[in-house]
Amino acid sequence: MPKLRTLAPLVRSTNTATVPLPPKVKDHVYTTPEYQHWRTQVVARARNRCEWVDHHGHRCTRAWPDRMYADHIVEIKDGGSVLDVSNGQCLCYSHHTIKTNQVKKKRYQTLIK
Repeated sequence: MPKLRTLAPLVRSTNTATVPLPPKVKDHVYTTPEYQHWRTQVVARARNRCEWVDHHGHRCTRAWPDRMYADHIVEIKDGGSVLDVSNGQCLCYSHHTIKTNQVKKKRYQTLIK
């Protein structure tokens, strides 16, 4: 039986970005053994569960084996301590993304004022 060939799309995609973003570069601090130890402590303290609490007071139910992030409560860029365990919280991927985007938005809004 002959193989079916697919047709090329009639409308070609194009990059509409006006300015290409620079590639993301991992900060050196995240590769140190001290940071890895800090991350292990933060995740273990949370018992491998996401510590996000919504505005109704309900804690997220996601836990290991989902990807858990050791997140800085006060971001390093905002003066937060890099290796202080009390400045860490364990978050799942989606809540880490939400929290990071909220902080970036707030930081950006203070820059444009």
